[in-house]
Amino acid sequence: MRVVSLRLSHFIFVLPTRFAPAVVAIAALATVACAPADDGPRTYFEDPDLQRIYSRMMEEMAPDRGWERVRYIAFDRVVDRGGDVPSRRGHRWDVWGGMYRMVGDAGGQEMVAVIDTNDPTGSERIWLDGDLVTDPALSDSLADRAHGSFINDTYWFLMPYKWADPGVNTVYLGEKGMDGRAYEVVELTFDAVGRTPQNKYRGWVDPETGLMAYWQHWRNASDPEPAFTLAWTEWTRYGPLLLSPARPDSAGYSRVNFENMEASLEMPEGMFEGPGG
Repeated sequence: MRVVSLRLSHFIFVLPTRFAPAVVAIAALATVACAPADDGPRTYFEDPDLQRIYSRMMEEMAPDRGWERVRYIAFDRVVDRGGDVPSRRGHRWDVWGGMYRMVGDAGGQEMVAVIDTNDPTGSERIWLDGDLVTDPALSDSLADRAHGSFINDTYWFLMPYKWADPGVNTVYLGEKGMDGRAYEVVELTFDAVGRTPQNKYRGWVDPETGLMAYWQHWRNASDPEPAFTLAWTEWTRYGPLLLSPARPDSAGYSRVNFENMEASLEMPEGMFEGPGG
């Protein structure tokens, strides 16, 4: 097995000059989100097994280079923490331009954050319970928190699309068994990128469907056992993308779910307004 550390020359996207790059940190990696450049062949990995697995997965999830063409993504991340009301964070993301809007809880107050993911504390607008935050230090702190939520939640939502990002080290581990079936397993570790580069993941790809069926997460790559193993289920098409809304455990219980999912080739108007927008 050979570790492949992606260089920019292996990166999936080539930016046409009419678009500006949106450099986005997602979990333990960095992404350049942009428009498609041409119709030439794509080489994602040097390892032929990784190339084969990822190319098929992308074709199943986002045919006709849907991942390169998608302009707008929205979703709610809903987490059951054992209380009466699940925790909810709403996300809207201009994939090409980098603008982002989050609605969530901040110390018992509703926070609405509008930031540029390329410069989260540069020109943010933050509201708490409908009031614009005018204190610069507090505004920057809340903008950083919103950016952290963006990094975490988009990775939970979009991880299979992110294997070919720069800073990701991938190893094909071959076929392994789970739930009485054989899967092709790919391990992901990270260079010094993102907020948690010490993490490690394994994606278990179903050879029949070409889709990721499970993922495993290690908080530290050196940990002997994963912190969790969860399934990716209920794959459903939204515009150009196939998305999975549930992460059930071995008992079938999904503590983390995604709702109000959208993926569009066009940017809807008025997506980055303040409260009520």
